[in-house]
Amino acid sequence: MADDERSLEGTHTVRFVADELLTSGQVAKRLGINPSTLARYVREGKLKPSLTLPSGHHRWTWEDVLEQLRAQQSEN
Repeated sequence: MADDERSLEGTHTVRFVADELLTSGQVAKRLGINPSTLARYVREGKLKPSLTLPSGHHRWTWEDVLEQLRAQQSEN
């Protein structure tokens, strides 16, 4: 496995370019919400991070965030 690949749950291999990964704080700032609100959305299953590190910290791609938000809007 290359350095820029991550295995998630042993079933999928996803390629990430390190520069594309955002921290939860960066995502919250882009969304204009408090990081604790983003953490609550994750706990409630409203948003799913692109990657969860062994430390439990989340990493996101902006494209994944936008796709999830669009899917939620189309449901409502």
